[in-house]
Amino acid sequence: MKRGIEQAMRFKSSGNLAEIMEAISVQQQAVQLTPPGHADMPMYLNSLGSSFMGRFERTGNVSDILEAVSAHQRAVQLTPNDHPDMPSLLNDLGNSLTRRFERTGNISDASDAISVQRRAVQIIPNGQPNMPGLLSNLGISLARRFESTGNFSDISEAISSGKT
Repeated sequence: MKRGIEQAMRFKSSGNLAEIMEAISVQQQAVQLTPPGHADMPMYLNSLGSSFMGRFERTGNVSDILEAVSAHQRAVQLTPNDHPDMPSLLNDLGNSLTRRFERTGNISDASDAISVQRRAVQIIPNGQPNMPGLLSNLGISLARRFESTGNFSDISEAISSGKT
């Protein structure tokens, strides 16, 4: 799994698709070889989802964003609600749903993204350094939905999420 993470990091630096393809391959193997119920499975899935998201950002291939959402959803489903990684996992799921909404226009993706990102903001402990990023991503998702629907409550909430 470490090799897959290293490949994904190299891809971020180089933009070389071969790096992210190798990362995805290694991460898929890690997920396949990990026994059900293993404590590391959610993080393996989340890393895999992030790699699919990275490749989607580069290629625009819809199947990659579908795989990213699926992996992020499975990571959230397998994680206990009180786990300290849950806010980050929810945030990553929300980001992938927002990107899928931007690509497909399916408004339910935007609504689902907002829902999981609100949950992340609600459950993160006070004083965590991740809070500004969670609020920023929630604001982005709200703004994207506003752009599609024109619902002013979304843009008002997006603005207020930046002030919290």
